[in-house]
Amino acid sequence: VRYGRPTVHAAVGVPAAINIGDYLVGAGYRLIAGIAGEPGLHRDLLAILADAHLRLAQGQGAELWWRDAGSGRLTAAESLAIYGLKTSPAFEAAVAMGIRLAGVQPAAAVAVDRYALHVGTGFQVLNDLKDWHGDLENDRRMAGDLLGGRPTVMWALALEHLPAAQRQQLEAIGRKAARPDSADSSQSDAVAEVRRLYHAAGVFERTAAIVAEQRAAATDALRNCRHPRLREVLEFLLDLAVPAEAPPAGG
Repeated sequence: VRYGRPTVHAAVGVPAAINIGDYLVGAGYRLIAGIAGEPGLHRDLLAILADAHLRLAQGQGAELWWRDAGSGRLTAAESLAIYGLKTSPAFEAAVAMGIRLAGVQPAAAVAVDRYALHVGTGFQVLNDLKDWHGDLENDRRMAGDLLGGRPTVMWALALEHLPAAQRQQLEAIGRKAARPDSADSSQSDAVAEVRRLYHAAGVFERTAAIVAEQRAAATDALRNCRHPRLREVLEFLLDLAVPAEAPPAGG
């Protein structure tokens, strides 16, 4: 389940899901090929997309390694670096392509890479925080990352700030809650206990502070933007992805 709906591979099987993904990549190539423009435009657009594609795969691979490593013992800083790889390139590619299609080299218009890094990271951290509120906007169940066995920056923060005994307790609860055969009542108890441990470590407040820091850094990246209209658009995108009002820190 993803955002409250069955994933494609769950609905139609892994082979069909892979084939659909491959088709969509090909559809993207066709869109690029059909764009009319100056010499070098297609080369630049493909370079932007290829770079983003590779970095997204690297980031997702790093998260899969983190998830499957067993201990999950990454620092919060390391988890944020993974977030930057697995999310930010998508924002960067979208913004950079739009600027390039307008006839401007992205680097000459704004610090696209720095802006996208903080928008993408802030978006991902905010997504983790929403997970503990159920994220009704996306029809997600409470603590879906915990129950799905997916490590997050909140998990990393808890491991950093809990004493050894509570840290071991958290890890044991996480392993048990993520088991496919775990009963609903057992999962409910696990969520309540992890919430208590997160509060003890100040995780909700720390996570909200990271969201605010990423938003501020993204705003700072726009300081030298040379195009007022572009700055308005990027500020609007920032408000959509990382709104100033985060969910309550209490979880």
